[in-house]
Formats: sequence, structure tokens, C-alpha cells
Amino acid sequence: MGWFCCFGLLLPLADMAAASKPTIAAYTFRGNDARTPVQLFSPHDTISLRVRLRALTGGQYQLQAEWIDPLQDTVETTDHFFEVAAPDTEHAADFSLSLLKAGFFARMLSAADAEGFNARCFGRWRVRIYLNGEEIVYKDFEIR
Repeated sequence: MGWFCCFGLLLPLADMAAASKPTIAAYTFRGNDARTPVQLFSPHDTISLRVRLRALTGGQYQLQAEWIDPLQDTVETTDHFFEVAAPDTEHAADFSLSLLKAGFFARMLSAADAEGFNARCFGRWRVRIYLNGEEIVYKDFEIR
């Protein structure tokens, strides 16, 4: 069983080994348009990910998104904590990633393109999703 700290309190996470596996659905989309799944993005886009979980047992949970660039480096990690009061409750969480442009001087000194995005931004990305520290799903997408 894991633990997490919330507002200075140490709380137990739900025991995933004792629980049945939840049903997981995850997809990427552009910005706030969650109705249209997308796997090909521009570096100007906000890349969003929606994760839906069903059949969770009651308890505290930590959902984590780990964004990995084409060079296999972790660019960002985001946590989402939530509590399920009753079994078979559905829970959805959204995560997002926006790429930062290099400023004028940084562009002159780096491998940034004319619009200010580093060359390592382009290519196949992966976002890994963890529930209470256990990887449950990953999604690949591409930035061109």
C-alpha cells in the first residue's frame, strides 16, 4: 500500500493489488476539444489527454501523467489525486502539455527552428499513465 501527502496529512492510497483491475480508456485531443481524438499535433497546439477509469474500489488514488519526448527524456510529470467513495464509480481526469518557444537569443544559440521550437520537440512522443505508481496505459502521438 502506498501513501501520499495532502495538505500536510499522510493518507493511504487504495491497495491496487487487492482490488480488481479498473477499466481504462485514454486518448489525446487538441486543446479543449475532447470530442475529437487526435494523434498528430503542431508544436503550437496544447496537447491534452483524457483518462477515464471505471470499476475502482473505494479509496484514495493518485493518477500521474509522464510526458516523454522523442529522445526518451521525461519533459513533464503531472499528478492528480482523487477519492472514490463507492465501488464502480467512473472518474475522468484531463492532463495537458504545451511546448515552450525559445526566445530570440536562445534561438540564436540553440537548435530551435525559425518559430522558436527546439528540434527535439518534433517526432513521436509518449505519455505514460500511472495509477498509484503502477503503469496502466500509455498513448503515443506525434508532433510535426
